[in-house]
Amino acid sequence: MIVIIIIGIYYSHRIAGPVYRMIVDIQRVLDGETSVRVKLRRKDKLKELSDRVNLLIEKIEKLKQP
Repeated sequence: MIVIIIIGIYYSHRIAGPVYRMIVDIQRVLDGETSVRVKLRRKDKLKELSDRVNLLIEKIEKLKQP
C-alpha cells in the first residue's frame, strides 16, 4: 500500500508540475511576453504538449512582427 502511494505521488508530481508550468507560461504570453518558452524537466510527462505550446508561441511571435 505504501509503495502504491509513493508511486501515485511520483506520477502526479510528474503530471501536475508540467501542467502548472504551462499555465504560468501561457499566462505570461497572454500578458504580452512573447519570448516565453515552456521548459520541462527531462522526465516530465506532457513533453509533446509543451513542444506544441512552444510552436504556438513562436507563430504568435512571428505574426506580431511588422
